[in-house]
Amino acid sequence: MPVSLQAGVFLEKFRWIAETHPQLTLMIDHCGLKVLTKDADALEHLDELLTLARLPNVAIKATAAPAYSSQPYPFRNLHDPLHRIFDAFGPDRFFWGTDLTRMTCSYRQCVTFFTEELPWLKGHDSRRSWVAVSAAGSAGTTNSAPESRARSIGYRTVSYYRYLNRLISTACAGGMFPTWEESPKSLCHRYRRLPRTMGSSGKSSSLARRPQ
Repeated sequence: MPVSLQAGVFLEKFRWIAETHPQLTLMIDHCGLKVLTKDADALEHLDELLTLARLPNVAIKATAAPAYSSQPYPFRNLHDPLHRIFDAFGPDRFFWGTDLTRMTCSYRQCVTFFTEELPWLKGHDSRRSWVAVSAAGSAGTTNSAPESRARSIGYRTVSYYRYLNRLISTACAGGMFPTWEESPKSLCHRYRRLPRTMGSSGKSSSLARRPQ
């Protein structure tokens, strides 16, 4: 079973794990970039990330890509970095995904950013790379991050993202999905407005309350 890790915050340790356990299939979450940063700051460790492509048991998910840019769609300052990541890992180890709860663009733009705006991803290779689709998390994988990351980001921020993940997962489980043009975060707001304050146990649902 593949293990999916937020490796962008501990690349050196991740390399050690991959080299020590060559039979273990590892996936790097969220492009392997520096989470909760944008533009040049997000690309700080890009060169180090690309060296991991030499390890055959390592793949990468191109999730959360738009979140790393302060520019509007089509996020042109990410085109070259994504191209470099794709060239390093190849189409068989490069997977598309959204990281739905962090996207500020619409679901359509999450898709068309890759299918229409990246000319180097056209044709045969693009079809081969649409293997993993990740929203709030990939089924069958284990997401992990060191405690130091939680401390550096701040407990309230981490709690809020966990809350959004739970909220949107519950919405999707109930058959409520974002529309093609809808911002994923607006789905959270739409779901919170529904009169669904009681869980299956009869108790008030904690999903209705945003962490403080």
